[in-house]
Amino acid sequence: MLFQFGAGANYFSSIHVPDAGRAVLAALDLPAGTYNVCDDHPVTSAEYLRILTTSMQAPKPFHLSGIFGKWMLGDAWKYFSRSQRVSNARIKQVSDWRPAVKSVSEGWPLIASGLARHG
Repeated sequence: MLFQFGAGANYFSSIHVPDAGRAVLAALDLPAGTYNVCDDHPVTSAEYLRILTTSMQAPKPFHLSGIFGKWMLGDAWKYFSRSQRVSNARIKQVSDWRPAVKSVSEGWPLIASGLARHG
């Protein structure tokens, strides 16, 4: 059972775990600094939940007022409610790293198909 709190207009960036691992390896040879490692296409949290539930063939999330976010999620609400639209442009400029999974619209169906094969 998933919940969407509020409008879901805040952006959410993510990364496929194997892509994150390859980014760590790429970073070993990079100049010191801060690099964002994320997919190429951040989506709003509402879009993220839509892609997730569609991919998993799960019911649509229940829509609740944003007021319930802090009450139900506690301190994690600070993380989930803020917009986290980040860019991986810097690591892509200084390395050969590119995410193989460009967005959650590719990632969640990939995970769902893997679960179906092993489930």
